[in-house]
Amino acid sequence: MCLTDHLGAVDVPFTQAEKDAAVNFHNEIRANVTPTASNMQKMVWDDNLAKVAAKWARQCQFGHDKNRSQPELNKYGLPVEQNMGAGHSSLTGAINLWYQELPLWVFGKWTGATGHYIAEIYHASSRIGCGHAKCNDIFGNYWICNYFAGAYSNVDPYEQGASCSKCPNSCDASGKLCDCGGKFCTNGGTLDLNTCKCQCPRLWTGDECEALDCPKKRDFEEYCTYSTFTPETFCPTATVNDAYAKVCPIRCGICPGDQTG
Repeated sequence: MCLTDHLGAVDVPFTQAEKDAAVNFHNEIRANVTPTASNMQKMVWDDNLAKVAAKWARQCQFGHDKNRSQPELNKYGLPVEQNMGAGHSSLTGAINLWYQELPLWVFGKWTGATGHYIAEIYHASSRIGCGHAKCNDIFGNYWICNYFAGAYSNVDPYEQGASCSKCPNSCDASGKLCDCGGKFCTNGGTLDLNTCKCQCPRLWTGDECEALDCPKKRDFEEYCTYSTFTPETFCPTATVNDAYAKVCPIRCGICPGDQTG
């Protein structure tokens, strides 16, 4: 994020106790949603999210950062959500203000008036990082929290059901939150909340589906050998996540292999 700090902005780093308080407050909110959530994940602190949040706080702008992702998270292909507060005396004060949108929220209905609260309770937001800056304006304090992965508009923030029913083997001590330590899966992998393992799609393997798992021989899919199927026609900008590259990875040059296999 190539931004110049606002003149006079002062970065105010959080103590470990403040970080813990922010995470614990969020987890308390998440654990006690009504109706109960079957797939609510436990949050952990993320220094990369916090670094970007602090940079935006030092802009002293009453608004949201539109470029709040970072290379460390881009590999997951998921959005980063953001809550912003100004004028509060503490981070927990800002978090509590966002929580005060609860009376306006109804499960199954999306409204812009409850966006801050939804960011706090989105089931897949298992990482949080916040920043604080003091600015020479009427607000004085700017508080930013970034969440990963971020909520999508018009999508329920969690699945309604008995607490931890989607993750009986990874349920935390509260009995209400799925605890996979903030883990995510790359390249289209799906996190199994019960085992905290990634279920990887074809061509991928590894703890986060980060490693190519190429076939040892040439693709056997019949249409990969059609005369009309040429790399120039179907794979001009093929990446490992493109449909044709997944089906014909050797033909598309994603995986090594000979022409006869």
